[in-house]
Amino acid sequence: MNKLRLFWPQFIQEPKIYSPVLTSLFLNILMWFLIIWRLPASAIWIPLHYNSYFGIDWIGPWYKITYYPIVSLVVIVLNLILLALITKLDRRFAYLLNWAGVLVQLIVLTALVFLIINYFG
Repeated sequence: MNKLRLFWPQFIQEPKIYSPVLTSLFLNILMWFLIIWRLPASAIWIPLHYNSYFGIDWIGPWYKITYYPIVSLVVIVLNLILLALITKLDRRFAYLLNWAGVLVQLIVLTALVFLIINYFG
């Protein structure tokens, strides 16, 4: 816990550390907004995954679509914990890990957007 406590002042002072995290959080908020704005909250089953080869291949209740942003949020939290533990050891790897979190958010957002375009659009 001591490493986490020492990490937060450094986190706030360095844009190289906090800008990818803020970008990830913005993309996650965008995912939640897309779900609330475009997807109907109904009791019927909706497609949960779209594949370019087969089309829709997962179907389930509407609330399971929230797994996309929930898993992405877990990735952000785990990324922050790993970042706090690794920053003192290897800064370049910490920055790479931080930007990899943004890449994960972009991939999940892209999957959600394609699902919305191909089924709900």
